[in-house]
Amino acid sequence: WFFEYENEFYPDVDDTVMILMALRKAMRFRDGEERIDRAIERGVKWTQAMQCRNGGWGAFDKDNTRMVLQYVPYADHNAMLDPPTADITARTIEAFSLLGLPMQDPSMRRAVDFIWSLQEQDGSWFGRWGANYLYGTWQCIQGLCTAGVPKNDPRISRAVSWLVSV
Repeated sequence: WFFEYENEFYPDVDDTVMILMALRKAMRFRDGEERIDRAIERGVKWTQAMQCRNGGWGAFDKDNTRMVLQYVPYADHNAMLDPPTADITARTIEAFSLLGLPMQDPSMRRAVDFIWSLQEQDGSWFGRWGANYLYGTWQCIQGLCTAGVPKNDPRISRAVSWLVSV
C-alpha cells in the first residue's frame, strides 16, 4: 500500500504494515474471508522482500543508503536517502508479531537485532518519521514488547526510564 492519494506506483513499508495491522483487526469480524487473507499474505511477502541487508526496513526503498545521494538537491531531510530506521523496523516487527510471525522467524530475528544495535546509550531510539526520539523510542518499545521481549528486559527498562525523564 502507498502513502497519500496519488502515489499508487510507490508503495511503502510503513503504510503497508499499518494496513496489515488494520486488516488483522478487521479479521476479528470477518475471519476466513479469502480476499483479506490473500491481501495480508501478499503484504507480508512484499514487506519481507523489502528487508534491508542489515535487518532493518526503510520507508520506501531497500538498501538505499548511498551517502552521495544526500548531496542531490532534491527535497527535505536528505530525502533521496531512505536508510533502514528503528521506527519503521519496530512497526514492522509489531505488525508481523500481531500476524503470528514468531520471534524465531529469520526476518524477525534480524530485525530485532537491528533495533537493539541502534539503541542509544541513554536508552532512546531515533525515529526518522515521527517526533524524533520520542516517537522512535515509543515505537521500538511497542514493537519489541509486542514481539515478546519481556517488559522487564533491562534495555526496555532503560528506554522507559528515558521516556519518563523527558
